[in-house]
Order: sequence, then structure tokens, then C-alpha cells
Amino acid sequence: METNSFNIPGSMFGSPKDRPFQKGDFKFLILELLKEKPCCGYEIIRLFEERFHGFYAPSPGVVYPTLQMLEEIGHVISLQQGSKKVYTITEEGQSFLDEKGCIRERAERFSDWDNPPNIVEIRKTMREFVRLAEMIKWEVRKMDYHELRKVRDIIIQAHDEIDEIMKKGPPPDRSLRDVRPPPGRTKSEEQY
Repeated sequence: METNSFNIPGSMFGSPKDRPFQKGDFKFLILELLKEKPCCGYEIIRLFEERFHGFYAPSPGVVYPTLQMLEEIGHVISLQQGSKKVYTITEEGQSFLDEKGCIRERAERFSDWDNPPNIVEIRKTMREFVRLAEMIKWEVRKMDYHELRKVRDIIIQAHDEIDEIMKKGPPPDRSLRDVRPPPGRTKSEEQY
């Protein structure tokens, strides 16, 4: 069974159908980027992070082997420019992308990650999640059994409440893009 970074069964992204990438998708995304302009590996990483609003940035251990594989099969070429290797899509790579890369399911799956609605609120929510995780990560060692139980119970309750909200989804009569934030700001939002 797959485990996540906390060594807990299950993936950080949920079921495979909910993940932004399926096996084999990454090469198409790199080719799509290179179709727009030639890039070095570092720039590809940066463009992915920008495209996915900071929620995903591939590691060099994923990007460079994929570029090497694409170069070996003739879909990209690289030119040394100073200390960088700049990759360009070839005609063969463009043909491959045209034939195999335009899969509707893939495009629909990426659109949720590429251009999520309410990105400002998503970022604020994720910052609060990170703040909570950081606090717990550093303070958990200082807690006794009873404090840990209380914190775990609060987390379980929050998880259950958030799960209920997510199951309901947005009202059918409006899109998420039409939702306006309420006036005023909470104390934690003032720092953003």
C-alpha cells in the first residue's frame, strides 16, 4: 500500500484519479512548456511552480531524467549556453505531442490544478494549514499525553467538519468564481 510523507497509508493527493499527474503525463507537460519557448531545467521547475500557483514544483530528480529521456528519443534537443543546457522541442517531439498529448481527460484534470478558482482564498487557507503544521511540528515534543490527545481530537473534529464542507461543494446556482468574500478580515488574515 502506498504511504505519504508521514508514513501513513494513502497518498497526499488522494486517489490516483484525483492526482494532478498520472503515470506518463509529465513528459507531455514538459513538451507543452518547450513548445512555448526553449528552457533550461531550472526554468522548467520555476514555470511549473508558477503555473500551479506554488502548490507543485517538480524536483530536479524528476525534471532532468525526463529531459534526458526526451532527448534520447529525439523529442527535444539541448544546446549548452554558458553553464546551462537549454532544451528545445524537435519536430518529432511536436508531432508526438500533437498525436498523443491532446487527451481530453488530461486537460480537464490539469485545469483544476492549473487555474483554480478563488486562488487568493486557497493561498490564505493553505498558509493557515502550514502555520498549524509548523506549530504542531515544533511543539508536539513538549506536549504530554493528555495535551496530545486534545490536539488530536481537535484535528479529527476539524477534519470531519472540512470533509463535510467539501462533500457539499458549491451551490449549483453559482460558480466558485462568483463567490465574494465577506467584508472585514480575521486577525490571521491581517498579516497577508
